[in-house]
Amino acid sequence: MFERNQHFAQLPNSYLFKRISEKVHAFRNTHGDAYLINLGIGDTTIPLPQSLTEQLARFCTSLSTKEGYAGYQNEQGSYRLREKITSRFYANTPVDPSEVFISDGTKCDIGRLQLLCAHLTPVLIQNPTYPVYRDGTLLHGSQQIIYGSCTPQNNFFPVFEGTPKLIYLCSPNNPTGHAFSRDQLTQLIEYAQDVGALILFDAAYSSYIGDSSTPKSIFEIEGSRQCAIEVNSFSKSFGFTGIRLGWTVVPRELEFFYPDFSRLHGTLFNGASLLAQKAGEIALDEAYEESKNAIRAYKENTLCMRNALLEQGVRLYGGDSAPYLWVHVGNMTSWEAFDILLEESGIVCTPGSGFGSAGEHFIRLSGFFHPDERERVLHALKECRLFQQEALPHTL
Repeated sequence: MFERNQHFAQLPNSYLFKRISEKVHAFRNTHGDAYLINLGIGDTTIPLPQSLTEQLARFCTSLSTKEGYAGYQNEQGSYRLREKITSRFYANTPVDPSEVFISDGTKCDIGRLQLLCAHLTPVLIQNPTYPVYRDGTLLHGSQQIIYGSCTPQNNFFPVFEGTPKLIYLCSPNNPTGHAFSRDQLTQLIEYAQDVGALILFDAAYSSYIGDSSTPKSIFEIEGSRQCAIEVNSFSKSFGFTGIRLGWTVVPRELEFFYPDFSRLHGTLFNGASLLAQKAGEIALDEAYEESKNAIRAYKENTLCMRNALLEQGVRLYGGDSAPYLWVHVGNMTSWEAFDILLEESGIVCTPGSGFGSAGEHFIRLSGFFHPDERERVLHALKECRLFQQEALPHTL
């Protein structure tokens, strides 16, 4: 009889967003056509620029011609796309196009990168954290996970403990919305060098950083090329959540990691979709300025929510460099707050406890709603009982 992969037994009973979907589905069954405001999962809502889709349509049509047809591509990705990525995202770093690996998204890359490390490698993960870091680590069989607490008291910078060999860090952070400063990232590099650890740096929200003094890439920090790998994505920067396109930067200085990831990429992956890569080239070139309009709109959504809640005395964090607000809900559990928002106001949020124990008593609100919904969202937040001064103790 075949046996189940025993590592699946280590996972939580339900993936966070699957549980949220189940609760929303139950609400719809009970309330019929009640209008829902989704501030939960961070999915983009603003349509792609027409200049992008028109060019992509012409490219698709060319594939039906003998001259325009193309089959298998380089597993590492289009060199033209890799050049554009280094030009747009790494102009102030020593990253070379040959060190960029194109993929079908950050989540997939994270899973592949974990195969580079021995399965018992001690792993340090932020708490709270994006669930994929934890769940992927468990699926790969690691029995040594160190959780670095990230709280308002330590400015959401993880407390480094032990001697991990792999460190996950996301900046700007999901879920807290905090972007790490140059000093904080310098401390991280020094710590990784001291303990001999590899940093897996997730920069999927780097395009939301507006402060020029805040690093957008780990490779802006001296010494990072000897101890860091960076993943990034077109999903939140260009609205490609359905198209699926991302990349990983592996510096050549990382001894066996560069050739091993190149080998892994070619063995388990046939390369990102040709259409997705073409869309990426257009987004970074002709449609670049138009694509940035969506980022501006999501940031404006988030700032409007933040200002509305601050006026009511709500304690919250984030919103400056990420499309997320990390909202304290007093002594309530995060799932209790979720239920109140859903049942009484039709607002879907993300319970903070789904991101780890340090997320309890917090909820995450996403700015990824269409700007046309902004007034409705702000009205619902202001009217919600959860955020009324008399109902919610706002002290930590």
